[in-house]
Amino acid sequence: MTSYISENGYDINTRLVYGMRCIGKGKCVVRTLCAIMNLPPPPVKVERLNYSLYRALSSSCSKSILKAVEGTVSRNDNARDITEALDGTWQKRGHTSINGVITVTSLDTGYSGGMESDDAIRMFQRSVSTRNVRYAKYLGDGDSKGFLKISESKVYEEELVVEKLESVGHVQKRMGTRLRNLRNNLKSNKLTDGKKISGCGRLTDAQILLIQKYYGLAIRNTSKSVDEMSK
Repeated sequence: MTSYISENGYDINTRLVYGMRCIGKGKCVVRTLCAIMNLPPPPVKVERLNYSLYRALSSSCSKSILKAVEGTVSRNDNARDITEALDGTWQKRGHTSINGVITVTSLDTGYSGGMESDDAIRMFQRSVSTRNVRYAKYLGDGDSKGFLKISESKVYEEELVVEKLESVGHVQKRMGTRLRNLRNNLKSNKLTDGKKISGCGRLTDAQILLIQKYYGLAIRNTSKSVDEMSK
């Protein structure tokens, strides 16, 4: 079989392994792809090249982030106090993992315990030194403690008070959660009409999803008027 060698000395199927890992695919997928493309099977060990991959990805990531920041500043009338959205995810559910990822993105683009809030503070603190911008508005999960920690720490001293924004999607999600909790708490009780809260024609999962949908629409369609939203 022909040996395919790239300019940097890495054969093409080794590069395929790295490419697939970047999108969350493993060696089995690369082995199948190599077979389909009539290429040699992927190498057994590619860990020795991990550092090279890390450097390349870090460099590309930094350039991409800086470009995104400057694009956001340009759309913000060249003001460097911008709005950001922050969220975190971890390896295991239930706040038991010690491995997690915290992400801050511009609003224009659309472990446990205190990992998210601690990392949020670090990202805010380095926004000026690494990105030359300040995160003036904060959009995060409704249950996130990140904003509370940021407010208490006063990351920008007294010059700028970070404003909290609410995500309609998360508010809508909380409405569904509370309706399900209400149904579970009252499932064995009879209401004033003598019937239970759940069952046919009552508060079913389908009805909860429908209420969530219209609840979100009511907020989005009347976002400029609290009175109209209340109606």
